[in-house]
Amino acid sequence: MDQDDIGDFYLYAKAQESEEYRKAGDPEEILLSHVMDADVKDALEQVPEPFRAAVILADLEEFSYKEIAEILGIPVGTVMSRLYRGRRHLQRLLWDYARRAGYARDEAGSPSQVPP
Repeated sequence: MDQDDIGDFYLYAKAQESEEYRKAGDPEEILLSHVMDADVKDALEQVPEPFRAAVILADLEEFSYKEIAEILGIPVGTVMSRLYRGRRHLQRLLWDYARRAGYARDEAGSPSQVPP
């Protein structure tokens, strides 16, 4: 097979089919357990799967919209829509956490009561 005929994510797709991949466990779970605290992990797990996959690929793994579209097999416009919806869902879930951690404040400088 000519290398030019192989898609950019051929090896990624093939790796997912391997026995070693299955033995290693779910990479999403492994990544989440290493990079964030329990509140953020729990919130991310509550985001519906199509939106969560796009958010993880974009915000944690830093893939471009085009790369995410290729990985998920969807149009770039759908990637943008899923990212918007997934991030918005996550924002609502994490609003109290952000206030407690001091990330979210109202204009007067005190913790805000209502999510944006």
